[in-house]
Amino acid sequence: MGAQQTKPSNKNMVDQLVESRQSYIRSAKVEGVFRAVDRAMYFEIEDGEPVDPYDVEDPWRRGNLHLSAPCIYARVVEALDLHTGMSFLNLGSGTGYLNTIVGLLIGPNGINHGIEIHKEVVEYAYQRLQQFKEKSCAIDKYDFAEPIFIRGNCVNLNPDVKYDRIYLGAECLPGMEMFMKKLVKVNGGILVMPYENRLMRHLRLSETEWKSEKLMEVNFTSMVGRNGNPLDDEDDGKMIEIPLNTAKSLKELCRIIIRQQLRHKTNLMNPNLLNSDNVDRRRRRAMMAQLAMRRSEQLRQKAELDAANAALESQKFSKLRLRAVGAAATQSMCKKCQLKRSQAKRRKSHVSCCCECKIVGQPIQQQIPNTSSTPTLSSQAATANENNNSRSSTIESRIQGERMTTRSSSRVIQNENSNFGALLAISERIQAGSSSRQSTSSATTRGRVSTGAPTRAAPVEVLDDDDDDSGDDDDDDEDDDDDIGYDDDDNDDDDADDH
Repeated sequence: MGAQQTKPSNKNMVDQLVESRQSYIRSAKVEGVFRAVDRAMYFEIEDGEPVDPYDVEDPWRRGNLHLSAPCIYARVVEALDLHTGMSFLNLGSGTGYLNTIVGLLIGPNGINHGIEIHKEVVEYAYQRLQQFKEKSCAIDKYDFAEPIFIRGNCVNLNPDVKYDRIYLGAECLPGMEMFMKKLVKVNGGILVMPYENRLMRHLRLSETEWKSEKLMEVNFTSMVGRNGNPLDDEDDGKMIEIPLNTAKSLKELCRIIIRQQLRHKTNLMNPNLLNSDNVDRRRRRAMMAQLAMRRSEQLRQKAELDAANAALESQKFSKLRLRAVGAAATQSMCKKCQLKRSQAKRRKSHVSCCCECKIVGQPIQQQIPNTSSTPTLSSQAATANENNNSRSSTIESRIQGERMTTRSSSRVIQNENSNFGALLAISERIQAGSSSRQSTSSATTRGRVSTGAPTRAAPVEVLDDDDDDSGDDDDDDEDDDDDIGYDDDDNDDDDADDH
């Protein structure tokens, strides 16, 4: 038994184009759009007619209807290097098969135009386009730039109209090559057309520079010139009116966005649904709507959960902030006020400092108010500050009084310098009578005697003539006592003898 032959299908045709030695299809995106558009949909086959719409190298023609071989279309689409948002012009659009494939590549914001010289072929192309939109699953899988077919002869095109990508589906006449090239945009525009039995690719680099490349050997029917124009007399030589690229209506934009959202949610929930050819289109769209509703419900529940979590986090942050404020206030307090604050927390009441720290605190559950909004607490702090200032002034006054007393005693000693010689004589007699006063003899010889004041009287200092100001401070008195080397009792005896 021989090997079982596979049934012809669009899938098998694309597989052959991908796996062929010539590598007609090289990119994944081109492969995807060829699988999305069934070539048999653009055929009109009579019963019993031996035609295989999926033959890779077999073109099809009936009357004015024509379809090039799939291998040529694959090579053309790869050479055009189509991207989203580009403008495309198909000269000799025929059944509209190539425009449909290109429309899936350039997206809803692209421009997709086709020019056909035969009126019945233009009508046929619109019929197949409507059939494609109703039955093909590619509409649900891709963003589609719906083609616009125009009746006319391409030689009557306005050369000022420019396109990103142009394909000529007939043999270019001699002398028309430069006319076709002028229709391409400068700096990156591409023209693919058959010329002298070769399929050529022309890349426009500048106004005058081109980069040409041969793609493959082909055999096309020549394009119709002005002399062989089959148009009616009133249309003969008439300039083709290209539709303007107007902004899309709000309805069209909404439809595009809704389809994109449905497609995105369907890919998340059931990726195989859009790629299945066995599911009816109406059933597929119903399933997509159900999946979209389910996805929306999931997103709504997730949003509610996120909002609840955000509220909990905000509440937690507020508590932490209040605790931080309370901790900062407590650290600035003295120990006494910290104890009072801890007691007030348990009673849930207010507490204010009455000492030098001047910190006003509150429980953790409440924020610390501004000073302007709490006049009572501010007055308490001001009163405590006044008390502290009064006590400080009292201490300073006492210190000043003691200094004045010391200075007055110094003045008395300075006034009694005349009796200094008598005091020295008394000191010598006392020194001769007691051995304990040996240490004072050397000090007396140097001419320096210091008298310490008892606790009941103001301090008195005895200084020599060279050091009159040394009695201003109490510290100098203590130093003088240490230098002389006798106690307070001896000083009392000296005072008595002096008097």
